[in-house]
Amino acid sequence: MFDRHRRPKLKTAALFLLLALLAGCQRAPEWRGQDVDGLMPALSFELTDSEGARVRTEDLLGEVTLLYFGFTNCRDVCPTTLSHIKVALEAIGPEAKDIKVFLVTVDPERDTPDALKKYSASFGPWLHGFTGSKTELKAMNNAFKVDFLAQEPNMRGEYDVMHTNRVFGFDATGRCRVLLPNSANTDAVVADLQQLLEL
Repeated sequence: MFDRHRRPKLKTAALFLLLALLAGCQRAPEWRGQDVDGLMPALSFELTDSEGARVRTEDLLGEVTLLYFGFTNCRDVCPTTLSHIKVALEAIGPEAKDIKVFLVTVDPERDTPDALKKYSASFGPWLHGFTGSKTELKAMNNAFKVDFLAQEPNMRGEYDVMHTNRVFGFDATGRCRVLLPNSANTDAVVADLQQLLEL
C-alpha cells in the first residue's frame, strides 16, 4: 500500500531534480572572441583615476567591464580601437549604460590624470582612464600578458609606445571571460557584449 506521507517528500525530490536539470541545461556562452574563462586573472587593481583619486577594483565592480591597455598620444591603434568600441556601444542602445571601459595607460610619463581626463571625455562617459606607478602598471601588464615598449624619443622628444592590442571582457563580478574579437567587426563585438550583459 502506498504511504500518503511520502508524497510531499517525493514532490520535493522531483522539484530539486527538475531544478538541477534546468541548471545543467544552461548553455555556456558562445563567444565570437576568444574564451579566456579561467585563463586570465580576475579584475584586481589599485590605481589612480583621471580625477587623481586612488581607486580599488572593489569600488568599481557590479557592471560589465572592458579593459584596454593604451595611451593618449597613440596616433592610430588606440583611437581606432576605442572608436570601434563606441560604435558597438551605440549599437547596443540603452543597455550600454551597464558597460564601462577602462583605459589603463602604458605611458605613465605623459598620461597624467588630467591628460587621461581630457582624452576620455573625447570619447564619452563610458571611458575611464587610469594610471599608476611604473611598478603597479608593469605588474598589471604582466598579469594580463600585455607587452609594451617605449621607443627612443625623436629630436622633439616625441616617442611612440608599442603595445599589445587586446580588449578584455569581464562580467559584473570581475571575472575575465573573453578577449573581444577584432573591434572593427561591430556585429561580433556587440554579440559578445550582449552575452556579457546576460551573465
